[in-house]
Amino acid sequence: MRTPLKMFAILSLAASVAAPASAQFEPSSPDAIASAAADCWTSTGPSSVDEARLRQLGWAVGSIRSPGGKVVETPLRIYSKRGSSVMLTILDTPTLTGCAIISRVAKPIDIETTAQLLFSKLKAIDPAVTGGRGSKPGQILYLSLPRLAELSVTGTMKTLGTRIIVGTSSAEKK
Repeated sequence: MRTPLKMFAILSLAASVAAPASAQFEPSSPDAIASAAADCWTSTGPSSVDEARLRQLGWAVGSIRSPGGKVVETPLRIYSKRGSSVMLTILDTPTLTGCAIISRVAKPIDIETTAQLLFSKLKAIDPAVTGGRGSKPGQILYLSLPRLAELSVTGTMKTLGTRIIVGTSSAEKK
């Protein structure tokens, strides 16, 4: 079994491929971002993400489009939700399972608001969830083994965003 910190390093690396796409989106509300991460939390199991559950929660298979409107080919499995600019990407490799939630925010306070809302939503799902600041600036961790989540600040002041990685600590898929 991988340690939670090693798991976050792997998940963050895998999600970094999708992070630049967040600049293409309009800012999302903190509630929309936290709700997306909570949907991912409830849909992520030790060996897979329950994509049927995501669809039941209103997520649909999406795509990334170029500024000209053409679909950009990508090996990522991307989901979107009607009325939201939050992007949910499935992370599925032989050693990791989870989701990356990527979104722009309108202002810096939205990051802290998102973090607080996410903690409340996760506690409602699982009262054992703990949360706290990570070792990096702008990093907040949520933990209730086997599930883990990491919220990180992304972008620049002009394109400020957040990335939330949700995964499980199991290193071996079944």
